[in-house]
Amino acid sequence: MKYYEDLLLLGCFSRSDVEKLTHNAKTAGSLIGSYLAKGYIERVRQDLYAVISLETMLMYGKEASNRKQEIDRQHYTIPNQRPKDKHCGKI
Repeated sequence: MKYYEDLLLLGCFSRSDVEKLTHNAKTAGSLIGSYLAKGYIERVRQDLYAVISLETMLMYGKEASNRKQEIDRQHYTIPNQRPKDKHCGKI
């Protein structure tokens, strides 16, 4: 979270922007990977990232989690709807 506020001010940034903040290429790569995994930023294109507001994450995080659980439950409770073969079991 050390660089989060600086990135939030940028809004949209590239790897080179993060390298300027950290003064180290390896640290920049590590920071980007870590922030991607935690959901603080999202990849827009190959070398273009956008910062996700923490207020948005807190507001919609629970709704998204509940919706995913609901979809997962529906997926596992819907019976197999294959049409029955008329000739199955008959010789």
